[in-house]
Amino acid sequence: MARKNSIYKLSPVPLDFDYLRFINQLVRVIELPGCPRSKMPKQFAHVETLAGEVIGMVHVNSLQPLTDEQRKPVMRIVRDNPQTTITLLTRENGEWYAEAQI
Repeated sequence: MARKNSIYKLSPVPLDFDYLRFINQLVRVIELPGCPRSKMPKQFAHVETLAGEVIGMVHVNSLQPLTDEQRKPVMRIVRDNPQTTITLLTRENGEWYAEAQI
């Protein structure tokens, strides 16, 4: 189940082959007007990039939750630059780094 306003890493399953260009990009689950709510148990969720661009509806198996270690650098970037697109998380020297495109 995907939670509204939660940040996930998009790793498209074969059902979401249209979204391969967004692979490893961080996305936020949103609720669109007239669509079922995200907190209800369902198999699909609407997502947008962290910059606010609506991607579309993806299968919840394509959404990988971030660990607490991964969430810290991401939230630091989002807090400083809310219109940022974060495309890659890498681990160097035991710490997670987020790569951002502004």
